Amino acid sequence: MRQINRSFALRALVGSSFLLALPEFGPAQTSYGIASGLNYAGPASSLREHYTSGFALQVSVDRRFGDRLGARLDAFVNHFAIQGPPAAVGVACPISGPCGLLSGSDGVADPIGISGLTASMRLFVDPPQAVRMYLIAGPGAYYVYQHPSEVGTVRPGVSAGGGFSTRVGSRSAVFVEARYHRLFNLPSHPTWLVPLTLGLTF
Repeated sequence: MRQINRSFALRALVGSSFLLALPEFGPAQTSYGIASGLNYAGPASSLREHYTSGFALQVSVDRRFGDRLGARLDAFVNHFAIQGPPAAVGVACPISGPCGLLSGSDGVADPIGISGLTASMRLFVDPPQAVRMYLIAGPGAYYVYQHPSEVGTVRPGVSAGGGFSTRVGSRSAVFVEARYHRLFNLPSHPTWLVPLTLGLTF
């Protein structure tokens, strides 16, 4: 099953990326994008730990085929941390007077960094207007470059999400997007990510 998931995701990634390079695939328009935002990952493997929101950065190449359909290639980086429980700081007791514990700083944070490359189809679900909603989904390859136990691993995955886009010029547009990324065959958490990004295409 793991080999099937990995093979399917990688083949679909390669196949989808060819759409960006086919000039004869209907009347097409190519644009480029950059986006940044916050990231949510979960759940943590322990109830005493939690993931920080961290940050997400993304660059993309988008190719539109007609008014509603497009293909997009994204390269992105998500960076956050596993935050441990707060650590209490002891206070030495004087000869007389109160003594006890003071609140301390947060526990040790283990950084996590995941980069990826996804090839997706994008579908605008409404006709042209000031603000348009779209759906996006496709396979990807994910590289865990910073992790307490999985450093240097590459895993296949899939993603799906949606967003809103509005034009700010003849070719430029601003978009807000939330996207769920599911990583296959990753033996430890996090196995999924949801970056929320704000970006510009031009």
